[in-house]
Amino acid sequence: MGLSSTHRFALSALGAFLFIGSGCMAPVAFQTVGAIGGASPVALSLSEKGKVESYWVARYADVVDATIRAGQVLSLELLEKKVEAERTSFRYGYSRGEKAEILVEYRTATMTSVQIDYGMSGSVAFARLMGREIAVELAKVGAFLEDLSPDEDSVEGAEEI
Repeated sequence: MGLSSTHRFALSALGAFLFIGSGCMAPVAFQTVGAIGGASPVALSLSEKGKVESYWVARYADVVDATIRAGQVLSLELLEKKVEAERTSFRYGYSRGEKAEILVEYRTATMTSVQIDYGMSGSVAFARLMGREIAVELAKVGAFLEDLSPDEDSVEGAEEI
């Protein structure tokens, strides 16, 4: 019994991901394996430089809204919000002068990226909690896309925020 080309590709990608994620980042690789095996609407990648990058199967305006609500739920202090073409950045503060920067960027009509910069001395747990809360907020309003047909108003609607 042979493997289909789709299964071979998936196994190769998983192997490469686990190889790249070996060493001190190995636990991160195993946490993301669940997203590879299922149909998760989020792909998360931790970097060793105090940043987390993720891609979301959700419209840009919905992710911007969810990021605002997540900051409110976690009682973060919004220090700065900057809206540019196809990107919105937030700078949040929390206890003991700690800060985190979150960048939400339009990628396609059905895909948005979120980068959380928690700093070199910050906590990766904060980034995971913030990412989880953004996902919760997106799920509450049904913003994860099942129908991946582009919505032409997705970028334009975000400019009103």
